[in-house]
Amino acid sequence: NYLCALKALESFLGKREIDISGITSSLMRRFEEYLVDKHGKDARAVSAYTACISTIHSAARRIYNDNELGAVLIRNPFDFYSPPKQKPAMKRTIEFESVQKLIDIREQLGEFHKLAVDIYLLSFCLMGANIPDIYEATRKDDIIYYNRAKTRDRRYDNAEMQVRLEPICNTIVSGLLDPDNQRAFRFYKKYTQYRSIADKANDRLKEVATVIGIKPFTIYSARHTWASVAYSCGIAKSLINDCLCHVDPDMAVTDIYIKKEWSVLWEANRKVLEQFNWE
Repeated sequence: NYLCALKALESFLGKREIDISGITSSLMRRFEEYLVDKHGKDARAVSAYTACISTIHSAARRIYNDNELGAVLIRNPFDFYSPPKQKPAMKRTIEFESVQKLIDIREQLGEFHKLAVDIYLLSFCLMGANIPDIYEATRKDDIIYYNRAKTRDRRYDNAEMQVRLEPICNTIVSGLLDPDNQRAFRFYKKYTQYRSIADKANDRLKEVATVIGIKPFTIYSARHTWASVAYSCGIAKSLINDCLCHVDPDMAVTDIYIKKEWSVLWEANRKVLEQFNWE
């Protein structure tokens, strides 16, 4: 995200060398307008990229300024400009019946469309694990291990996750496992970065959506769908929060004192997966 934000700023300025003294509140407002023109008013890039530049600038001020002694080498333009707040994510859930259609239709699809569907279902089977985490995950026996990339820097436990592979969805998972067990899944053998997997799979999922007659969806919607099915099964929101490895400020202190019992999360996942016919 930070690299994308910097590249966007470079494109806006038309140069790669950026003098930090040139980052002013007026420039940031023009940068925001540039992002709106390019991506649309409601695009996540508008809030995310401006916030990233703010964070980088703040880090520089911490390093090079000494406010206690009055040595301010870098002025703070963000006293006069605030990045727009990110709008809450739209619910990207697909219907229960649509998940079952994906399970039922996968064997009728061509090789690459079937792989895209299987990646979506793999994410669902892993309690909505994101593609970066699936790509990096390791495995020991039937347990998948990863540290969630999105929140690992904001959680005291480094966003550690352990997910049990449930036998019920073995038809999906078995063909995707890494036979050499260097990582949990074999994607790294063909793709040097996770983005390549996500981009190709998401393009094919759009085509699959047309086939089964639903709105276009992406791999990430597996996470939203898993949460919605879990809630409909009567699983408590606090447990769903743990299964998704979110950052919950209200629970931060309490979490330090409570040892995570992985089997509780696994039982919740099993309950969700049992709502579907995986044969």
